[in-house]
Amino acid sequence: MSDDALPVEERLTGVVVCQQANFFYVMVGADEYACSLRGRLKKEGETPYVGDRVEIVLEPPAPGERLPPPRSGSLMLPDRPDAVPDVRSGAISTLLPRRNLLERPTIANVDQVLLVVAAAQPEFSAYMLDKFLVLAAHGDLPPVIVINKRDLVPPEQLAAMIDGYRSIGYAVVSTAAGNADVSELLPHLAGKLSVLAGPSGVGKSSIVNAMLPGLELRALEVSTKLQRGRHTTRHAALYALVAVPDALIADTPGFSFLEMEAILPKDLGWYFPEMAPHIADCKLPSCLHMQEHSCAVKERAVIRPERYESYVRLLDEVQAIERDAAERSSKEETAVKRRMGAGGLEGRLVKVDVAARESDRKTRNQRLNADWQEAAEDEDDFELDDLEALDGIDEEA
Repeated sequence: MSDDALPVEERLTGVVVCQQANFFYVMVGADEYACSLRGRLKKEGETPYVGDRVEIVLEPPAPGERLPPPRSGSLMLPDRPDAVPDVRSGAISTLLPRRNLLERPTIANVDQVLLVVAAAQPEFSAYMLDKFLVLAAHGDLPPVIVINKRDLVPPEQLAAMIDGYRSIGYAVVSTAAGNADVSELLPHLAGKLSVLAGPSGVGKSSIVNAMLPGLELRALEVSTKLQRGRHTTRHAALYALVAVPDALIADTPGFSFLEMEAILPKDLGWYFPEMAPHIADCKLPSCLHMQEHSCAVKERAVIRPERYESYVRLLDEVQAIERDAAERSSKEETAVKRRMGAGGLEGRLVKVDVAARESDRKTRNQRLNADWQEAAEDEDDFELDDLEALDGIDEEA
């Protein structure tokens, strides 16, 4: 039967929430369907990722055919007591346009990032938080700042952390995930697909487990059998929060941003909300808001000293990255030998770069032999036989 001959009600639109074995599990409302990928999409090189919106066509099971099982762990979520041991099967017929695609792990159509920091243990780091905020802004991801472990600091200290960022315009909440208290965060998740990011040890796993208690049991089970954490898996999965309308949360904390390499020094100030409104008024188009004359940012922006210190440190970092990139480019250029080609056209003969030559065994041994020979000329007790013996050991290794 062709797709066009199927009843309209058999065509559904949903979200890919997991890839397991040869199935893409697609969530439509409160139901999940284990779907294969239509051959046409395979031929066109179309690959769905977790978070993608897709159209599916339901396929009635053949007589006696066993239905695919639900995805791993889905029955362990206490909010789904009505879950059944089998799911219907279908096929993904259309991959709908995606808004974004993030890496490590790969998730599509992310609405926001939860930037998790700790109030203590480890010590609160404004610089680290500011760096993640810059990366979120560069990735065009709205952030929600989550200050976890709020129970470890006095209320006035916590208030100072929160007010310092709320006054800039950021959404800020506090949690005590170790006590399963994430109630302040939940309203920010409604209608959104959220991922987590933040430094190690701040409690990202605890926050996920507080929102999805069943995942903690699965993490313990895999850790016991495989001697590694559940969240070292390659593929992410999404789970619905029944208590929050249309909320999807990734079960893999530690989402990784792209590094600072993609940010140019002249663009860094645009990622600081206190600085951005004044940048266009700076006299120099390439103003870095440091020591330049007629810098509107320095003259007008209201920015806390610790925030400006973060800007200066990040500026040093992106400038160093830019210098390193320029040096690498220069070295690569010098490693290319030019000669005239046929017809008087310039040709290029690429020479092996220094790093490759140093890794070459023959070249390495030649260099070592030369060094040892020089040493032998200075040391009466260093014989050529010793040199050859050392060279032989290296070859065997």
